[in-house]
Amino acid sequence: MKNMTEDNHDLFESYLDQEFGASFRTEGTEGVHNLEQLCEGIGYGEGQFVGRHYIANFLADNPGAVELLVEFIRDGVCDQYNTEWRESLNLEDYRNDDEDEDEMNEFTVEEDEMVFSA
Repeated sequence: MKNMTEDNHDLFESYLDQEFGASFRTEGTEGVHNLEQLCEGIGYGEGQFVGRHYIANFLADNPGAVELLVEFIRDGVCDQYNTEWRESLNLEDYRNDDEDEDEMNEFTVEEDEMVFSA
């Protein structure tokens, strides 16, 4: 017997299939449109927070979703192959030269404190 969470998951998948077709697309403008329709469907319609911007209404009311998006962007920025995002943010401008110097000083201090036994 399925628990309530599994049952709701199955019902949600059936909803997606019936409302959006057999494959709920997440890429491109169709994916964004589908997400807008889904946000409207769960009650984030006109005027709640920021007018008829269903996704923005959803995000304004669900900070956990915003956190996940920020993590997604952070992971994309940190990806060694995604130089475009890093360059767009000018991340090198935020490098703290004092931290680099402190790290070098810590290494020197640790090196000086080493005791060698004969």
